[in-house]
Amino acid sequence: MLRSVDEATQLIKSKALELGFSDVGISSAQELVADSEHFQQWLSNGYQASMSYMERNAEKRVNASLLVEGAQSVISLLVNYYPSVKQNPSAPIVAKYAYGNDYHDVIKPKLQLLYDYIKSEIYPDLDGRLFTDSAPILERAYAVQGG
Repeated sequence: MLRSVDEATQLIKSKALELGFSDVGISSAQELVADSEHFQQWLSNGYQASMSYMERNAEKRVNASLLVEGAQSVISLLVNYYPSVKQNPSAPIVAKYAYGNDYHDVIKPKLQLLYDYIKSEIYPDLDGRLFTDSAPILERAYAVQGG
């Protein structure tokens, strides 16, 4: 089942799109050096305000290989949550990501399906973790790195 990195990347991306993800990028799990400096400055400036949890695990937020020991890659997935039906104009305004089913409940099973596919079809020795914006990691920075 040994595959080239390019072939594995294409298989993973194809499966992610098949599962309904809008886009997918794969990046190295190494430290995000520039983002680390920016993040430390952001914390120093107090921009986290009352979100004190942002200060915890700061080193893991910028280095996925510290968050998941031995991690080599980060797969970032995009889901468009723009609703197909507009809210009633007389109803209270609700953020689009909260309009409908909780996206954590929608995305997590799809992540598990993708993980199971990768483990069964591409990398049988895979050991990883799944997150839906619930881990101390700069997921947007990794997504940008992954394209």
